[in-house]
Amino acid sequence: MSRRFPFHALRDIRVEYEFNQDLLAHLHNWEYRVITICLDKKTHVETYRDWSRAPYYCCLAVLMERFNFWLNRRNSLGDVMAESRGGGEDGRLKREFSALLDCSLPIS
Repeated sequence: MSRRFPFHALRDIRVEYEFNQDLLAHLHNWEYRVITICLDKKTHVETYRDWSRAPYYCCLAVLMERFNFWLNRRNSLGDVMAESRGGGEDGRLKREFSALLDCSLPIS
């Protein structure tokens, strides 16, 4: 979105158009699954006051749980990639992700 390095070439509208067309063609042809989650922050805060400060942690935990169940049903392996949030949020997300992988699940 920001077209910063290494995607600065996408500032050229023709390059961006070709990139998008190529990406869409690949997405059409590749075999993949996307597991996603949506969180209503207002309802989350109202329902889980103790966890209201950690909505991203909740989402990450639920996503990883569902992905794990999906992989287990298929006797498969998989990979997880978390989107960069920026600054301090990245550090917290990394700690929470590591905690989930260690199955210790503390809220930082």
